[in-house]
Amino acid sequence: MKSAPFLFLLYCILAASAKDYCAIWQEVKSGDTCWGMIRGKTNLTLDILKQMNKGLDCDKLHVGQKMCMAITGFQLKCQKSHKITTGDTCFEIWTANGLSQQEFMDWNDGLDCDKLQIGKEVCLKRL
Repeated sequence: MKSAPFLFLLYCILAASAKDYCAIWQEVKSGDTCWGMIRGKTNLTLDILKQMNKGLDCDKLHVGQKMCMAITGFQLKCQKSHKITTGDTCFEIWTANGLSQQEFMDWNDGLDCDKLQIGKEVCLKRL
């Protein structure tokens, strides 16, 4: 089996270059805890929740915070978009549309908020 090492190496390269996208976002409500949000969810541990939500501090959850609860290996289809106009900023766009920074940036992979292009469309909702 001379091809086994090659296939393993190919798998490692593809796995390392694959990007995960959030498939399900959940908003923190009053009284929510990290443990409460993962209770009853198959294969979701506190460690996995923290990996999907970089910088998550379970001791400092706040109402309205958005957390990724499931990931997928492909970008979901954009259902709602916004065309960039003069003066737009990423912050204004995501806050005006009730999105978190993480949610907005995940849905607009590769977007450089310092170089927004007039006329370019950004995604506001994916399904």
